[in-house]
Amino acid sequence: MLKRFGRSYLRKLRRSSRGQGLVEVVIALAILALITASVPSALLMITNYQFRWNERRTAENLTRNQIEYIMNSDYTTGGCGIAGRPACTTVPVPTGYWEIMVVAQPIQLNPSTYPIITPLPNGQDQGVQQVTVTIVHNEKDILTTKDFKGNRTEIWRPKI
Repeated sequence: MLKRFGRSYLRKLRRSSRGQGLVEVVIALAILALITASVPSALLMITNYQFRWNERRTAENLTRNQIEYIMNSDYTTGGCGIAGRPACTTVPVPTGYWEIMVVAQPIQLNPSTYPIITPLPNGQDQGVQQVTVTIVHNEKDILTTKDFKGNRTEIWRPKI
């Protein structure tokens, strides 16, 4: 009985299945083409994101090194890197790939105008400078960091 049922079922199955039609094959190929076309653009997007992330991380490390170097160096009265003043001494980096601009601008100590920083005219200095480090890569500003440096011998000297 089971053999007869199996044979009759196979005969019906063979008669009803004629294979895939042209429309089904074309639709399957179109879906496969859409999926395949999206893979390179996704890989390109991931690669660009990873490049920007690495560029940003490198810029942060360069900025941190420059700020630490400037903070630990001697105080330069009048600032450096601004118009009419010599460039600030920085940690050397390979030329042509990264450009680092460091400016130490003397600022006015005025708590009433804070957070607005008032730069002092050239040649004046009250013992506090705003240090700005800008990292440029491929002629594009990547990161700008600001910090403050004080002349400890002038500001924190005890009044007699």
